[in-house]
Amino acid sequence: MAADTIAAPVQTVEGGFSSHRCDLLAIEQPLQFCLNGFPLSITMRSPGSDLDLAVGFSVHRGDYR
Repeated sequence: MAADTIAAPVQTVEGGFSSHRCDLLAIEQPLQFCLNGFPLSITMRSPGSDLDLAVGFSVHRGDYR
């Protein structure tokens, strides 16, 4: 199991029969973008590659100038 997933118990129902099993869920956490100390936006993301996400967000908005 990777660090960005957790195992969670789930109940499935198929053809009128239910069963229990574990499923992997992606972990999401908030990431706040700030520019010169002022908050710009908050987004949900899977942990990792935060710098790439921040650069892409800034380029898209034009904040890199």
